[in-house]
Amino acid sequence: MNDLSLSFTGGVLALVGPNGAGKSTLFSCIGEGRRIHSGRIMVFGSDLSTRSGRREIRATVGYQPQRPQFVSNHSVREAVEYAAWLKGIHYRSRPESVSRALALTNLEDLSSSRSGRLSGGQAKRLSIAQAIVHRPDLVVLDEPTAALDPEERSQMLRVIASLGDESNVILSTHLIDDLPDVCTDVVALKAGTVTHISSFAAFAAVADGDLDSAYRRALGR
Repeated sequence: MNDLSLSFTGGVLALVGPNGAGKSTLFSCIGEGRRIHSGRIMVFGSDLSTRSGRREIRATVGYQPQRPQFVSNHSVREAVEYAAWLKGIHYRSRPESVSRALALTNLEDLSSSRSGRLSGGQAKRLSIAQAIVHRPDLVVLDEPTAALDPEERSQMLRVIASLGDESNVILSTHLIDDLPDVCTDVVALKAGTVTHISSFAAFAAVADGDLDSAYRRALGR
């Protein structure tokens, strides 16, 4: 990553770019505290190159990885309760926090289902519920709509849009057609360098609404 600086207030920022651009690496550093070899990553004033900075950011960032994993015999509710415990939510506040996360991700009807038996879209929504249970200031979603069927993708986009009303959301995607449904801002990344940053409206306007053309232009193609 080279001199990447992002600033936005509310809404959903989409990070787009080809494979190998650095999207998942950046998200892993922010969401999982992955150590970097050189330089610094600052999020909300916390330096993620330090142990204290990585500890501080756990309270303010929620992260949905590209391939979520769960304890297969946990129910959906138990999986979110476990995440709440890991985030240090007081046991008296836990039930309300878990119920809120399940409601925001449309998982209330599946709260008793085993996490190991969920569909791909349901599993990703469960991962998001775990990520938002502590009400983070920033929600980081790595390819949330990848490999979903049309119905699951549509449901996921509705969830993401509702999250954007509650928090700051950054997502990565290869599916440019997702952008009009959820995104307020777009950043294009190529080989670790930002090649474009604008509102979604400005991103689409440069190619008269042709999103594929807008994407190519954003990458300098």
